[in-house]
Amino acid sequence: MNPTLKRLLKNKYVLVMLSFFVYLLALEETDLITLTGYKMKVHELENQEAYYLDQLEQTKTAITELTTDDAALERFAREHHFMKRENEDVFVFLDK
Repeated sequence: MNPTLKRLLKNKYVLVMLSFFVYLLALEETDLITLTGYKMKVHELENQEAYYLDQLEQTKTAITELTTDDAALERFAREHHFMKRENEDVFVFLDK
């Protein structure tokens, strides 16, 4: 073993600092591993928040369009609820 390393390991201050670092790294309730996991979870939740805010804006736009424009309401009813006019046939093709 290196004599300098041996001398450092015998120093009580270095041992206390090393043990404190190990304690903070792995043994504490809010250790670095847990904090890293929390940070990743926060990032994931922020991405989800951005996605849902975008979806909310799209839905608000669609609601405004459907309540103000009769042609858009008719198009929506035809596309999503397969409604039809009198004397009209509707063919629905499903992808498998």
